[in-house]
Amino acid sequence: MPRMMRSPPQSSPGNCALLETQSEPDLSPVVVASESSSHDLGNITTRPSNKRFRGDDSWTEPDKFIDLKNMLLSWKSDQDIILNKLVAEVSELKQQGLSIQKTNTEIEKTIQFFNKSYEDMRERVERLEKEHKECEKRINDMINISSGPTITKLEAKIDSMEQQARLCNVEVCNLPEKRNENLFTIIEAIGNAVKFPVSQNDIVAIHRVPHAHQNDNKPKNIIVKFKSLLTRDNLLSAYRKSKCIKTDQIGISGALTSIYLNEHLTLKNKALFREARKLANECGFKYVWVRNATILVRKQDGTSAFAIRSNVDLGKMVSGKKTPTDTDAKEL
Repeated sequence: MPRMMRSPPQSSPGNCALLETQSEPDLSPVVVASESSSHDLGNITTRPSNKRFRGDDSWTEPDKFIDLKNMLLSWKSDQDIILNKLVAEVSELKQQGLSIQKTNTEIEKTIQFFNKSYEDMRERVERLEKEHKECEKRINDMINISSGPTITKLEAKIDSMEQQARLCNVEVCNLPEKRNENLFTIIEAIGNAVKFPVSQNDIVAIHRVPHAHQNDNKPKNIIVKFKSLLTRDNLLSAYRKSKCIKTDQIGISGALTSIYLNEHLTLKNKALFREARKLANECGFKYVWVRNATILVRKQDGTSAFAIRSNVDLGKMVSGKKTPTDTDAKEL
């Protein structure tokens, strides 16, 4: 049976124009692009796209959950990376915080040490200030006392005690010094010169004493301490009767000098005695002497003597007024 051929339906002129347009596409750009990118396409692995869009009829509920799960996993992976970074940074900050805390602890300990040192120093300064104030108060009290009569009485009492300790002493002045001199022999010679023999058994101690001033070129004085006050008084009485002793009388060669025997006075009484003699020459007093450690002055023969015991008495010598101790001086 012969095959029958169906002839195509006739179309209108408008449809023919449309068919001609669709049957003759311009493929030259596609060919060129395929040829130019054939090398690049060889390096690209393509896979069939199974992605289904939400408007598609094949998008089912399980697919929605799978897509959501994939999105969550992707988000979780990103969050894990961020979290790990945050953990690392927090760990580093924690280490820095611990280091800072350790440093702060050391600083606190140092500050506590300085605070304790400061408190100790402050307490010590306060204690020293308190002691300083107490010392100032004591000094002021002593100054106030020294300006009053109490210190004067104490000084007088001490000087009296010192003078009492020298009661049995004789001071030999202006006796030339010689090397290897025998002072016992010299005192025995002086006793023979004034006709009052003295032996070594009568002497407790004998020695030369240094000068009060280093520039003094006079011979050092000799201090003789006797066993009894009677021996000392008898020797001084014999010396006053002889009035003068020369070095040749006791066997000392060289320039002829006078030797003086005096009672052994304290430094205060010696200064008072020198001042009394100076004023006596200025005011016309004829006699100045010492008896039992008391300084006595007399204006002239026939007048009464009075004692000099302080600078006040020296002032009365100048004014011509007698002191209240005139009776004591007469008894001496």
